[in-house]
Amino acid sequence: MREKQMLRTNRLFFLGSIVTMAFMILGLFSQLAMSDMAPIKSIIPMIVCGITAVLVIIYYSAMKTTDKCYKFISSTVFIAYFVGMITSDSNTTYPYYIPFLIVLVVSLDLKFMKAMGIAFLIANILKVIQMLMTSGAAALEYVMIEVIVCLLIYLSTVPGVKIIRDFFEASMDEIEATTAANAEVSKRIMNVAGKEVESSIQRITQLARAAGVKNKQEYTFHNQYLL
Repeated sequence: MREKQMLRTNRLFFLGSIVTMAFMILGLFSQLAMSDMAPIKSIIPMIVCGITAVLVIIYYSAMKTTDKCYKFISSTVFIAYFVGMITSDSNTTYPYYIPFLIVLVVSLDLKFMKAMGIAFLIANILKVIQMLMTSGAAALEYVMIEVIVCLLIYLSTVPGVKIIRDFFEASMDEIEATTAANAEVSKRIMNVAGKEVESSIQRITQLARAAGVKNKQEYTFHNQYLL
């Protein structure tokens, strides 16, 4: 059962990573062809995205039923996301990792969720600092939106995992308590039924013995009458 759940979760991360890498590569191709940015700023993240996609495919093929798979995919895609964001002159790439944080809620892995959430915040804070240093006040509006969105995502996903985990744990405790109560009731029913069966067997045995004695008396009387 757990393997099936892991397979579904990992498949979701795998498809998300491939789609994200494809969009990033297409965007970088467009940036390379149409922007006046230095070509190296598009080529480096493009290579990283390509390597990431290959690594994800290989690792997913080998480890798709383990909990290590979604962690590897999330971490590897984050590296490509960070490289693409830092090498860009704008901050338009910051939403690319948000779907992964949302999907991570499904894993219910609070520790890993916190780690990736903090990494996401740090990466975007660094991007905000970079934007303010290069563009100054002109970038203030854009970076404020980025900061607000990133904080909202973090504050909704990380506590969200904890809430869902607490809900499932409470539900499991209730199920276990109900199961224990049902087991106790079943045990009592079996005890009562066992006693009833034993009593019935004793009564049947007594009746059989009584019938045997009566038949024996009738047989003796019949023999005496014939004689």
